[in-house]
Amino acid sequence: MFTEIDPRTWPGEAMYRQFSAMDIPYFSVTTTVDVTALVHLGKERDLSFFSLCLYGIVHGLNATEAFRYRVLPDGRVILHHTVETL
Repeated sequence: MFTEIDPRTWPGEAMYRQFSAMDIPYFSVTTTVDVTALVHLGKERDLSFFSLCLYGIVHGLNATEAFRYRVLPDGRVILHHTVETL
């Protein structure tokens, strides 16, 4: 499920216009994350490290509205209610 965004009332409209006009409108951020506690938790509870990471990532995506926006091929902007793994 998603909600279509009305660009006239969307607070992110100015930033969307700025980035959508660029040839390569993407950026990335890389950081070091200490996952030692997660490794220990997985071992203690016999859980897959991958599953624990995936759960944490998806939880973070859903908790942060900005990560749930998508631009459709026709240019419309939508906000997913939740992001799910396949």
